Amino acid sequence: MDSLDNVTLRPWPAPKKEELTQDDLLFKIEQLASERGHLRDITEQSLQEDIDAGKDVPDDTEEGAKDEKREKKKEVPSRQEQLEKVFKAGQEMYSHLEWAKFAATNALDLVSLVLSQDPNKRSLNFFSQTFRDQGLNQGIPLGSFGISKENHDHRIRKIEEQHRLQDLASKQEVAAQGARMGALDSSVDEILKAAKHLEKEIRRETKYWHEIVSVSDKGWPIQRLRQNVRHAPFAVRYGLPEASDHFKARGFAPLQMDKDGSIILDPALALKPKTFRVRVSIDGKITGTSQTPLDGDFSAQSLEKSIQLARDSLLEEELYYEMSLETRQLLAYGVEFRDSVIRIDAPQMDSASQDRKLLIDCIPRDDPIASNQGHEHDWLARNIAEALRLLLAHEHSMRLYRRSQLPPPLTGQTREKLPPPLLRTLLAVLNHIAGVDSLYVYLDLVAKTLNSAGLDATLETTRETSWANLVEGLKTTSKKGLSATDQLLEIFMKPFDGKATLTLPTSNGAQSEDLIVVTRTIIGQPTFGTEHKLTLPSTLSSDIGLFQQHKFASVVELKSYIDWILSLHIAHRLLKSEYASRAQTRTQDPRLSIRSKDSKKGAKSTKDVRVDFNEGELKVTALAIDARPESEDSITVSKGGRKFSNYPAGLDPNNTNTGTNNKYAVAELTANGTETPYPSVEINNPPNGAINYTTTPPTGANYQNYLIGVQSVVLDPQDRLWILDTGRALTEDGTLVNASPGGPKLVGVDIESDTVIQTIVFPPTVAYPDSYLNDVRFDLRPSITASGKGVAYITDSSSEGRNGIVIVDLGTGESWRHLDGVKETRAERGFVPYVWGQPLYYIPGPDQPLTTVPLGSDGIALSADGGHLYFGPVGGRSLYSIPTERLRDRSQTSELLALGAVNNKGERGVSDGFETDTNGFIYAGNMEQNEIGFHNPTNASMTLFVRDPRISWVDTMSVGSDGYLYFTDNQLAFSSSFYPGTDRRERPFVLFRAPLPNNGSRVFLQ
Repeated sequence: MDSLDNVTLRPWPAPKKEELTQDDLLFKIEQLASERGHLRDITEQSLQEDIDAGKDVPDDTEEGAKDEKREKKKEVPSRQEQLEKVFKAGQEMYSHLEWAKFAATNALDLVSLVLSQDPNKRSLNFFSQTFRDQGLNQGIPLGSFGISKENHDHRIRKIEEQHRLQDLASKQEVAAQGARMGALDSSVDEILKAAKHLEKEIRRETKYWHEIVSVSDKGWPIQRLRQNVRHAPFAVRYGLPEASDHFKARGFAPLQMDKDGSIILDPALALKPKTFRVRVSIDGKITGTSQTPLDGDFSAQSLEKSIQLARDSLLEEELYYEMSLETRQLLAYGVEFRDSVIRIDAPQMDSASQDRKLLIDCIPRDDPIASNQGHEHDWLARNIAEALRLLLAHEHSMRLYRRSQLPPPLTGQTREKLPPPLLRTLLAVLNHIAGVDSLYVYLDLVAKTLNSAGLDATLETTRETSWANLVEGLKTTSKKGLSATDQLLEIFMKPFDGKATLTLPTSNGAQSEDLIVVTRTIIGQPTFGTEHKLTLPSTLSSDIGLFQQHKFASVVELKSYIDWILSLHIAHRLLKSEYASRAQTRTQDPRLSIRSKDSKKGAKSTKDVRVDFNEGELKVTALAIDARPESEDSITVSKGGRKFSNYPAGLDPNNTNTGTNNKYAVAELTANGTETPYPSVEINNPPNGAINYTTTPPTGANYQNYLIGVQSVVLDPQDRLWILDTGRALTEDGTLVNASPGGPKLVGVDIESDTVIQTIVFPPTVAYPDSYLNDVRFDLRPSITASGKGVAYITDSSSEGRNGIVIVDLGTGESWRHLDGVKETRAERGFVPYVWGQPLYYIPGPDQPLTTVPLGSDGIALSADGGHLYFGPVGGRSLYSIPTERLRDRSQTSELLALGAVNNKGERGVSDGFETDTNGFIYAGNMEQNEIGFHNPTNASMTLFVRDPRISWVDTMSVGSDGYLYFTDNQLAFSSSFYPGTDRRERPFVLFRAPLPNNGSRVFLQ
C-alpha cells in the first residue's frame, strides 16, 4: 500500500461538448439566483436539507432514487469487505508495476549491451543498477552480445536461373572493365590538366617571387601576413618603425597574387597618396606654396614607387596629425585650427604692418596648384615643410634613443604623453628670429646715433649662441649614440638664446661699461615665449639707483626701457661729469640743470636740459621742471614727521603711467614743498606703462615689482610704509581696466633704508580682476596670529564686483576674504548723495548711462584696542563694526559667524576714509556737510570735528605723532567720473591738518 501514498484521485474530466463556457456559467448562475434567491443564502447545509426533503426533484427521479436507495441499502458491503477489496486491488496493481519494471530494465540492459559493441557508446549509466551489480561486476564483458540479420533460405536454383545469373555476372564484369578504362582515361585527362595548372602556377609563383625579391632588394622589409599559417601571403612593412601607434598599424600592407602572378596592390597602397602642404599668406593673399607639380600618372607607377609614395604619404599624414594635436596647446600664440587648416602667425621684422601667416594642411598629391596665387615665397614654404619633416624624423630617432636608455622610475601617476614639439619649434624659430632681428636693428641704430654724436659705442650681436658654437657643441655632447644629424636637430628643441653687448660711452678715463641683452625664446615652460633679460653695468645701476637685471616680454618694452636708461646715462652721468659742479640733478627724470659760468657782471644763469632717446634717436631739449602728478588721494605721516602720499591711477587718468610720462604712484613730500618718487624711480615706472594694451580688452600690467595703481599708503605701528596697489588704472578715455594676476599687492617699505622689504601678492581668489582694494589698517600684536607678525585689514570698494573685507597674515603672506558680497559691504541700492545741494551721479565709463554711486566698503579703521573693525560703503551713510576675531577666523562656519557679528553703529554721513586716535574716536569725512566728524563708541554718537568749505571728498587720513590729523581732499566728486563728466577740480591740491581733541595721538597696535 506504500505505493499508493502518492496517488492523486481527480474527477474524470467532462467531455468537451459538456464543458460549460463562461457565458453558460453566467446563465446558470442567473438561473440559480432566480430560482433560489441570492447566493449568500445558499449554503451546503441548506442544499443538503433540500436534498433530504426532496425539494425540486422530479417525480420519476424521486422514485428512481428511492429504488436505488433501497437497492444500495441491500447491497452495501461492510467496512471489512471494503478494506479487503482495496488491499487486493493494491496488491494486483503493485504486481503489474513490478512486472513492467522488470521487463523495462531487461530491455534496457539488452539494448545497452548490444550498443556497447561501439566503444563510443559504452557507459555504465546506460545499464540498470541490478545488471551492473549482478552482471557486469560478475564478469560479463561489454560488447558480448550482438544482433545480425541473416538469410537462412537454402534452395537449389534451376538451370535457367543459373544461366541467367552467369550472363548477368559476365555482363557486370564487362561493364566494370569498361568503367575502369573510362576512369583511367579520366585520370589521364586530370593528370594532364593538373600538369598544365602546375606549369601555370609555377609561372605565377616565379613571377610573384621575382617581384617579392625585387621589393625586398629595394630595402622594404617583407614578412608573412600571419605567422605559423601555411600558404599565408606575404606583406610589406612600409611604415616607419617609430611612428605613432595609429600610423604604425597603417604601415603594413599584404602583397596578394594576381591571376598572372603579378602583385595586386593593397587598398592601402592603391589609395591616392597625400602630401603635406605649407602656404605663405600675406594680407590674405597666397604668395608661396610648398606643393610641387606632378611628374607622372599614379596608375603607371611601378610597385616599388607605389610603396614609396604610400610611405611618404603616411609620413605626411602623421606630420599633419601631430601638428593638429599640438595646436590645442598653442592657441595663445596665434595658432588656429579651422577648416582642417592650421594657421600660424609668422611675424616678420621688415614688414610689421603686413599680416603674414603660414597655412598648413594635408591634401591629395594630385590636387592642382591654384593659378591665381603668387610664387615669390615658394622657397620659404618649401624650406619650412622640409624642416618640419626633418623634425618629425628626428622625433622618430629620439623615440628609439629613449627606448634604448634606462627607463625612469615607476610611479603611481600616469605620465602624460605630449605630442612632439613640431609647431613649438617652428614658432620658437620664427619668434626668436623676428625678435632678435628687430632688437638688433634698434641697437645698431643706437650705436650709430651715439657714434655720430661723438660718443664711442660698439655693438656685438649673436643671433643664437648654440648656432655660433655649433661645432664645439657637437663635440662635447653628453648623449652618446646619437648621430650628428640628430645632435644638430636636438639643438632646435632647446631654448634659443641670443646675446647683444652694447659698450656704453663713458667719461674720460673711466672703465668701459657693457649693457648686455640676452634674448631667450622657448614655447614651453617656464618662459612661454620670448623673454629679454637686460643686465646693466654695476656702476650704472648703482649711480642711477636701479636694479641691475630686468626682464621684458616684448621688444617694444625693452626698447622703451633702454631709451630711458640711455637718457639717464647721458644726462646724469656723462653730462654731469662733463659740467662737474655746475650740473645738478633735481629729479629722477633724464634732466640736468646746468649753471652757466660766471659772467663779467657776476650774474649766473641756469639752463634745464632734458635728454630723450626715442627709437634710437637722440634728442636734447631745454624745458622747465615737470609738474607733479594730478591728484593726491591719501597721506600718511611717520613718527619722525616724514610725509608720504599716493596718486591713484584708478581715480584719475592723469596719474596713469604710460611708460613714457614718468608719472609716479607714491611720493615723499619734502620740506620745501617738492615731491620725490618713493621708494625709487624704478618701482614707480613699470616698463611700457601701467596698462597692458596687448590684451583685448586692455588690462592692468601684471608686474609684481612695479606699482600699477596705488590707492593707499599707510604707516604701521613699527613705522613701516605699506603701499596698497589695486593693480588697476584708467585709460585716457576714462575706462577702468581689470587687474591681472600679480598686479594687486601689498608692498612693505623700510623708510629707514628706503627699500622694499616685503611684497604680498593677492591671488585671484582674494583680489578679483574687478576688485578695487581701497584702504588698509594694521594690527601687529603677536598674540593674534600663529606667525606672531600681525595682520592687515583691507576693504574692497569695487563698483563692478563683490565688495568685502580682505585679511592678510603678514607673517605667512596668506590672505582671505570675509563679508564677501553681503549688503553691509555693498552700496545701498538707489543711493544718491548731495554735494553742495546737487545730486551726485556716477559715470561708469565712456558712453555709458549714469548710475547711482556704486562704491562699496571703502573707509576702514581699527578701534583703539584692536578689538573691532569699523567700515562703511561710500554708497551709504551707515557705519558698521565687527569683532576682529571673527575676521581672523578661517573655520568652515567663519563666514556665517562674521555675518552674524556685524553691528550697525548708526549714520556717519557720506565719507570715504576713516581713522582712529588714542581717544578711541573713529574719524570719518562727510562730503555732504563739508566736514569731518568722529564716532564716540562710549555714547554711540557722531560729533562734528572740523568743517571747512574746502573739504569735499576726504580719503585716507593719518594721525601724526605730533597730535594732528593729516588729510588731503582729492575733490573726487568734481572729477570726470561724476556728472556732468567734466573735470571741475581746483588746483593745486592741498594737504590739511587739524589738532586732535583731548591731546589725542596715533594708536600703535603692537
